[in-house]
Amino acid sequence: MNPSFPRRRNLRLTGYDYASEGLYFVTICTHRRIRLFGDIAGETMVLSDAGKIVDEIWADLFRWEDDPQTWIVMPNHLHGIVAITDTNTAAPKPLGRMIAAFKNKSTKRTNEMRRTSGGTVWQRYFYEHIIRSDRSCERILSYILDNPRRWSEDSENPAAMRTKAI
Repeated sequence: MNPSFPRRRNLRLTGYDYASEGLYFVTICTHRRIRLFGDIAGETMVLSDAGKIVDEIWADLFRWEDDPQTWIVMPNHLHGIVAITDTNTAAPKPLGRMIAAFKNKSTKRTNEMRRTSGGTVWQRYFYEHIIRSDRSCERILSYILDNPRRWSEDSENPAAMRTKAI
């Protein structure tokens, strides 16, 4: 290993089977936190064309039948809950592969729309949290739905980060 490069820390829980049945809270950021998906107007997220693509693809892949509002596309990131329920197949897909499929599909469609073949849309990794209780799930759903209102203080908002540093 080259000592001049920083060693990346593994963000995943050691020994946990990320293909196992459960709920996972996921945050995915755009490459370099670029505001690509729209903007906040008042307390409402207004999606750009790229944001509409991301929203549509997330809905196609991860929408729950009984609770359709389990994600939010923000100007430079997405928060969502992924439910892994079908683990009876021969090779259930782990969370990482599911998110990779989402990133690949949304990147391809976004680049087609922007005419930027090969452009980078997403940062390399994603944040995940295993949801272990109903109370935790309710708290996370509230966080997701309240995200546009709290944008001015959001750690993913570059303007909020600059304001705090001053």
